[in-house]
Amino acid sequence: MAYDPMAMERTREIFKDKIAYADSVDKAVSVGELIFIVTEWEEFRNPDLYRGKNVFDGRRILNNTQIKTLDYEGICW
Repeated sequence: MAYDPMAMERTREIFKDKIAYADSVDKAVSVGELIFIVTEWEEFRNPDLYRGKNVFDGRRILNNTQIKTLDYEGICW
């Protein structure tokens, strides 16, 4: 499931119904087992969203203290 508050319209134009879209970050994270963070929007910076999820962060939006209790891996940084 995909969610980006600024890119949803364009993403739908490109991918049409090939992927599922969420109307909020909460919805996207709640249904996913693997979470890939690829944008830096403020609403993605809440570590509580990711409890019990496998998180791959490509933007380093969480700090070292926040990630200690998560199944979290930074990629590309």
